Amino acid sequence: MLSRFIFSTLIVSFFLLGFVFHMKNEQTVLVDYIFSEGSFKVSWIVLISMLTGSLLAALTILPAYLKNAAKIWQMKKKRKNAFSNNQR
Repeated sequence: MLSRFIFSTLIVSFFLLGFVFHMKNEQTVLVDYIFSEGSFKVSWIVLISMLTGSLLAALTILPAYLKNAAKIWQMKKKRKNAFSNNQR
């Protein structure tokens, strides 16, 4: 219960710090693309970069996670079958 409270407190404080960062950084940055350019606030660039990095990390981890979940499911099924065979 305490760990959930600490985790929730950390998440809320992280979002509050991000909101304060967003409100205090009004500077615009010129971003030069290959074919065009645009100006954006620094906080939006940081937010988009962090979200893109998180999404790429999640997509990178997903195949290994699914593989391990399938292995765990198979092992639980084998254990259940072995346990039911031993009771006969």
